[in-house]
Amino acid sequence: MLTSRPQLLVVADPVVPVPPSGYGGTERILGYLIDELASRGYGITLMAAKGSRSPGRLIEMPDTRHLPRASRGVAKMRFRATLRRELAHHDIVHSTVRLDYLKPALNRDIPKVLNFQNHVTAAEIARVSRDARGPIVFTACGSKMIDHVKHLGDWRTVHNCVPVDSYSRRKPADPPYVVFLGRITRVKGAHTAIHAALDAGVAIKVAGLAGSAPDDAQYFEEIDSLFRKRGVEYVGEVDDAAKGLLLGGAVALLNPVEWDEPFGIVNIEALACGTPVIAYPRGEIPEIVRPGVTGMLVEDVAAMVRAIREVSSIDRDACRADAATRFDVSVMTDRFVDIYEAVLRKAGHGSATG
Repeated sequence: MLTSRPQLLVVADPVVPVPPSGYGGTERILGYLIDELASRGYGITLMAAKGSRSPGRLIEMPDTRHLPRASRGVAKMRFRATLRRELAHHDIVHSTVRLDYLKPALNRDIPKVLNFQNHVTAAEIARVSRDARGPIVFTACGSKMIDHVKHLGDWRTVHNCVPVDSYSRRKPADPPYVVFLGRITRVKGAHTAIHAALDAGVAIKVAGLAGSAPDDAQYFEEIDSLFRKRGVEYVGEVDDAAKGLLLGGAVALLNPVEWDEPFGIVNIEALACGTPVIAYPRGEIPEIVRPGVTGMLVEDVAAMVRAIREVSSIDRDACRADAATRFDVSVMTDRFVDIYEAVLRKAGHGSATG
């Protein structure tokens, strides 16, 4: 029997705390969501990594990455046992966890919302759709990333979010600069952003740390000489407060990614500050940037240089308004509430909100 608001069991990978203290896009989004849901009266139990914070109950799980190989299987079994025990006390499972950790929920009739923030394979979705019990709604942070699997189940696109009111609308700094903010890896395109800024004759601030992949250290060494060029400032990692100042003071965010990035939260963080985005049209970026309204989509360095010189034509107030309308926490939460309603109807429970 449902209460006026469903009781949600929110399950995250036991790796990065929710919300994260540093990098952790999925966990940051999940933190925004559960706080907003709790403020609307939903009961929340969060299963997540040690150091997490929950507006309701918190079940901290150990990070299996740092355990000896022989102990990882035992830790996974304990995770599954804890999940199995909790299922009886909740109305919906909302999961971002790896599917092999989710097996007890997949084997039960409890309604499930499975959220994906990265690319998924058709094989794993087909297997879940075929073998899992109970109603399932799959969600993804962008539409392009699910083109190959959307015929395999009930899929909904739910864009990621930021709390727009926590970002201040600022005027560009004087002297002007553009900004690159992200992991310093080849596919993120920091080198392209720097070259475009230098060719456009505008200063650039580069923020972020080297990635953790084996070739990321080599890439960082390769572009280190660019950081010493006149007009280029490498500022390293920035916290949330510094990020808002950095993005808000920029003429534009440059995001020349070289891969089909599933979303890219930095794009909507920039828009929340009123800062236009100049980006390559890869992955979900065309779903975020509205050409001529909130930024410009370009195909190469030469086009990015032209866009930098023309970006002052973009209305910064329109950028912030677009972020509030499409990417605020409340907007994303509304979408998930609709999905909870849908999955509960599939289970025959009627309305989730009473």
